[in-house]
Amino acid sequence: MLGHIGEKAGAANKGKWDVAKAPKGANWGGSFLGVVEQSPVKEEAKKLVAWLTAPEQQAHIFQKQGSVPSSQKALEMPAVQNVTSEYFSDAPIGQIFGAAAREIPDKQVLGRKDGTIKDTFSQGLTLIEQQGTSRDEAWKTTAERIEKAVG
Repeated sequence: MLGHIGEKAGAANKGKWDVAKAPKGANWGGSFLGVVEQSPVKEEAKKLVAWLTAPEQQAHIFQKQGSVPSSQKALEMPAVQNVTSEYFSDAPIGQIFGAAAREIPDKQVLGRKDGTIKDTFSQGLTLIEQQGTSRDEAWKTTAERIEKAVG
């Protein structure tokens, strides 16, 4: 979300944001690469996937755009650990996100209300961003909506 926030909040808000440790490591999303068995360039495609997912490439992409590496080896590299974000008040994002990634459980459990809760959090952020609601009021409203949804 760093790129998204930086783009939407703009240059005028540089240094007004920060990044903090999450209460608990978790995963919200992800991606994957694959090679189709019938591909006429199957071997070249496999080499490309291996190159793109190599720890060195993941570290490079993290430095450039903030996409957190999935490779444990990449997370330990100084090229990741030493990354800070000027936009986000020089937050040590390499250390913060690396620590969070190491806490992600091997098995993700999604409850039946997971989507509802995620959407409610997004709506809470919209209250602040687009409607000018205070953080405290937006949090109170979000917590009430979640309680009602899961209660």
